Amino acid sequence: MSQITDEMIKYVYEFSKDVYNGKISINNAAKKLSEEYSMNERSARDYANNYQCMRNGDIYKRTMNTRATKYFLDNIYQEDGQSELKKALISVFGHLDYYESLGHGKLNGIRRIYEQYSKLISDADLKLYPEEEENIYK
Repeated sequence: MSQITDEMIKYVYEFSKDVYNGKISINNAAKKLSEEYSMNERSARDYANNYQCMRNGDIYKRTMNTRATKYFLDNIYQEDGQSELKKALISVFGHLDYYESLGHGKLNGIRRIYEQYSKLISDADLKLYPEEEENIYK
């Protein structure tokens, strides 16, 4: 599989928004990304699913590279503000927890991005994940 380029990240983000908003099916978006930008169709579907998880605050289980994670978080924040960034960060935190529980190591680059973007959330909204509240009092 070829490396996912910055150009692919830009276009998969745009197609992912269209999938999320019901403008195109995930399979059609993946096919277009493959045909027009040489992105692997499975990777395109994974990134689109990850975007949907970020928008809903759900854990995603397919990996996404550090540059794409940063691009997605940056654009979600720029386009939709703190409340949507918070949901995306909940999703990223869940992914970090999931991935690291598999014993494949740590995603240090993604964790740094998570920490960087967490600073953009107002103090009142600092609790990003329910488990964090429990750990504060231990």
